[in-house]
Amino acid sequence: LAESVGVLKELEGKKEKQSHKDATQGQQSLESTDSEESTKPETNGLDPEESDETKESSQSIDLSAASDDVLALIAKFAKDMSKSMNAEQIRRLCEVYSLLPFQADEMINAFATEASSRMRVLEDLSRNQTFDDLLKDTEAKNSAVKASLFGDSDVSLFDSIRHGFMSLFGSSHENSESEKQVVEDTSSITDEIATLIQDSIAATSNVTQHAQAEEAALRISLDDIFRSMQQGTSFELGRALELIENYRRIEFSTGRRRSRYDRERRNDIAKRVLSRLLP
Repeated sequence: LAESVGVLKELEGKKEKQSHKDATQGQQSLESTDSEESTKPETNGLDPEESDETKESSQSIDLSAASDDVLALIAKFAKDMSKSMNAEQIRRLCEVYSLLPFQADEMINAFATEASSRMRVLEDLSRNQTFDDLLKDTEAKNSAVKASLFGDSDVSLFDSIRHGFMSLFGSSHENSESEKQVVEDTSSITDEIATLIQDSIAATSNVTQHAQAEEAALRISLDDIFRSMQQGTSFELGRALELIENYRRIEFSTGRRRSRYDRERRNDIAKRVLSRLLP
């Protein structure tokens, strides 16, 4: 929607420039036109062409105002939704508001914060372990935990812990009713804990097996898939940050865009270019 409204705004701007140009050219023929009109009989009604031009001008003003209202509403909505928007959506909106240009400082500031934050996350991810290494490490640790806590041997760690708890209250032959209740509660709790741990290990194993099955079926590493997506996202965010920098150089009072370099830097660049072009 923002892109569509942006196209309307751009066309309206071109139309205004063309109208101004036509008016300037028409000014040169006013004297001859006035002399010819003076010889014609006077009419009390309005000139039909002049009436159409007035109507068209009024419609253009209404369209421009409506476009501004829509762009302002989109900017407000986008600012509130910036954290849930993907990189391409952020870049496309930055493109619209930067190239029109249309002033929406709050949205642009929100996009700048969000894009910079995501770029830092992507940089951190590039320095972490690969996904395949994480899967292998998870699988190995799952197997070790399962063997230690719930092994088939008579000395599994979890059974030893449970027997140790129960022995605290079960060593005496003269157990009170309260002590027997504690033994039963302890046994029930340890069984629940065992079930939760086993479910957690099974769920983690299912994730690992599913990822390995995906790689086998696709014949492509999940790391390659993630890397491709990260590169695409990084490009979109980088482009968005460039457009944001471009937006912040706009002087909305004049409609002009400041150069990214100061005067001294521009002169230095010009000298370097000329030194390469001229012998």
